[in-house]
Amino acid sequence: MLNNVLNEVIGLGDYFFSIEAASIQFKQPDGNFRFINLKKGHSTEEFNAFCEALNFEYDARVKGQVFGTIWFTDGTWVERGRENSLVCWEPHSKPEISVDSL
Repeated sequence: MLNNVLNEVIGLGDYFFSIEAASIQFKQPDGNFRFINLKKGHSTEEFNAFCEALNFEYDARVKGQVFGTIWFTDGTWVERGRENSLVCWEPHSKPEISVDSL
């Protein structure tokens, strides 16, 4: 089964339009890694180049091919992980600090 990384990222919904930075790695069939990064403060051209670089397919049956982190402007982020043996983008948010716990 082939998956497209760009389609997965677009599948994050409205968050796609609030990507602040990203660091994604792809283990190619020859064992070499391909690094796809988007720096904080990126331009529109850099964002478009990032999207073009993500527009590739990989074999979803092979574990550990695509991993990384995408940060959003609201302080949340997603990390590529596994849930119930399915590969997915796991959402994270900064925990609230309770005054009572200080």
